[in-house]
Amino acid sequence: MEIFGTEIHTANSVAPELINNYFSKPAFEVIRMTLGNNVFTVDSVNQKLNKIPRNIRQLYLLTMKKQPQWVYHSSENKINYYFKLIKYTFFTFISSWFILNIFLIYRLTKF
Repeated sequence: MEIFGTEIHTANSVAPELINNYFSKPAFEVIRMTLGNNVFTVDSVNQKLNKIPRNIRQLYLLTMKKQPQWVYHSSENKINYYFKLIKYTFFTFISSWFILNIFLIYRLTKF
């Protein structure tokens, strides 16, 4: 396979089936990008919360809008539903945990 008049090229070692499958319409049904870059804020939060797993830190950063959000275009509403489901599940879990702790602290300190 000769590309741009050279015999040695990165695409020479890639199977044509992979290239043909990648550049197909279904491969681009969902396009995602980030809105800007906020490296210093994200890094400072990551250093403060380094004991928490990375996926929870990232979800915190995204929901608190400290990390730039994703802009995405999808041919289906399924991905929008998926992101909202993750976000509200996280908020429900944290809120339940907080309320449970307040309840337990109240019960333990009550004489």
